[in-house]
Amino acid sequence: MELVDQKDKHGRTSLHYAASIGYLEGVQTLLGQSNFDQYQRDDEGFSPIHVASMRGNVDIVKELLQNLINEKDKGGNTPLHSATMHAHPKVVNYLTWDKRVDVNLVNNEGQTVFDIAVSVEHPTSFHQTNLDNTQVYWCTTSRKFKGPTKTT
Repeated sequence: MELVDQKDKHGRTSLHYAASIGYLEGVQTLLGQSNFDQYQRDDEGFSPIHVASMRGNVDIVKELLQNLINEKDKGGNTPLHSATMHAHPKVVNYLTWDKRVDVNLVNNEGQTVFDIAVSVEHPTSFHQTNLDNTQVYWCTTSRKFKGPTKTT
């Protein structure tokens, strides 16, 4: 077990303490650890975002939320990637409206959400139409969407 993963006698991790004192650079470094669990709760049941909220550390709260909304699974897929892969246009639209969602992140296969949207086979034409509409949304908004990463 690495030092950053260890808990003290109160069940707190290094992220709890960084969040508590408002140490943004430390929080960012810890969140950059690929296996770091930001959901760990201390003995009182508080996660790092609870601690930051109690201390009024808004920059830490923003950073923790940013990390959650763009969190990647083992395949490198964000919630937006997953919603697109499984043809859930309402979720895709909801996530693309949130400016904190990075629509240009790539998964472990080097695919952006747009790459997935244009390549995935959808079970019904209804889903395809909704995802096509979502693609139009991406192209017409002020978001800085880079488009497909691969050329075929």
